[in-house]
Amino acid sequence: MKTFTPEQLSEILGKHKLWLDDGEGGERADLRGANLVDANLRDADLRGAYLRDAYLGGADLRDAYLGGANLRGADLRGADLRGANLGGAYLGDANLGDADLRSANLGGAYLRDANLGGADLRSANLGGAYLRDANLGGANLRDAYLGGANLRGAYLRGADLGGAYLGGAYLRDANLGGANLRDAYLGGANLRGAYLRGADLGGAYLGGANLGDADLGEVRNLNDATGNRREIKAIQCDLWPVTYTAERMQIGCQFHALAEWWAFTDEEIADMDSQALAWWKVWKPLLQQIIETSPAEPGGEPKQEPAEPENAA
Repeated sequence: MKTFTPEQLSEILGKHKLWLDDGEGGERADLRGANLVDANLRDADLRGAYLRDAYLGGADLRDAYLGGANLRGADLRGADLRGANLGGAYLGDANLGDADLRSANLGGAYLRDANLGGADLRSANLGGAYLRDANLGGANLRDAYLGGANLRGAYLRGADLGGAYLGGAYLRDANLGGANLRDAYLGGANLRGAYLRGADLGGAYLGGANLGDADLGEVRNLNDATGNRREIKAIQCDLWPVTYTAERMQIGCQFHALAEWWAFTDEEIADMDSQALAWWKVWKPLLQQIIETSPAEPGGEPKQEPAEPENAA
């Protein structure tokens, strides 16, 4: 593995800047396979640089410009990439586990099979990024932008996607088991065949989303979610929002099987809230009629949870 002194690295960066500016003596940075562990590359302009298989563990890349750079197979575990611009970068098979990517730009980046497990991607831009089969298990994607991103088969178990924008995202066969999707925007997203057991969809917007064959068993929360009018339906009934699937219904914070709702005694309903019983006497027959007239479509059959990818290490 190649190593560089700070002086050598500075010279490479200087020549690369000349190359970017079409200046005399310029030379594209070739750092393939380089050992850049803990390197200080803050604010570095590495657009279009060769960094394939480079070791950048713990490197300081804050506000660095890596647009269009080739980082295939690079090791960026624990690197500080806050505010970095990786738009259009090639990061296939790269290891970004536990990296800090807060507010980073990864728009249009190629991240197939990349490891982003445990990475901090809060408020990051991943619009149009290619994340097929990527590992994002336990990643923090709160308020991130993933509009139009391709996440087919991605591993997102336990990921925090609270408030994230996933409009039009492709999440077919993705593992979202136990993920936090509270207040996330999933309008028009393709979640066909996705694994959503234990996911929190409270307040999420699912208008136009494709949930065909998705495993919705044991979804943890649907309170105040906007349904897709097929597998998840939602209505406001005076005091409380009501959201239901083919098998379960949530009223406020209470989430139970439909059969259980219809069988609850007055005492059990009264114990749920001081206003619950009076409300239930009015709305129970209406809800039974609504659900009988307009039942939710069944989701997919229970699936075996997709395994964590091998690139998690």
